[in-house]
Amino acid sequence: MPESQPSDSSSEKTEDFAEVLRSLRRKEGTWVGWGQACQQLQKAGYTAQQIFEETGFEPVQQNQIVVASQVYQSIVQGNVPEEVRSRFERTGSDTLYELRILNQEERAAAAELIVEKGIDSEGRTRLPKP
Repeated sequence: MPESQPSDSSSEKTEDFAEVLRSLRRKEGTWVGWGQACQQLQKAGYTAQQIFEETGFEPVQQNQIVVASQVYQSIVQGNVPEEVRSRFERTGSDTLYELRILNQEERAAAAELIVEKGIDSEGRTRLPKP
């Protein structure tokens, strides 16, 4: 349970968080959903350590997928082609995490280039550098 209780401590909210934790523990859905779920729990007052203890997601992994899911949402809003969205929805949190330093337009362009050129997770670290 979170150290400080969320402002809405109704049993419905508690059940919602229990379901989010259960879903993370079972690794249901995509990494994008996992990142959004971790962020939801953090905003509700759960610490990275508490999330780890409940789900098995290490704090470093939580950070990566939370940030990468934000980058993913950014490229989706940048109207990247379906092929790019689909590719990164399935896999690629490590790649998108590296694009965090770019603005939305640059992220979208880099994501398209990564898919177009078939760049792997080793090659992607050179893209964001000026």
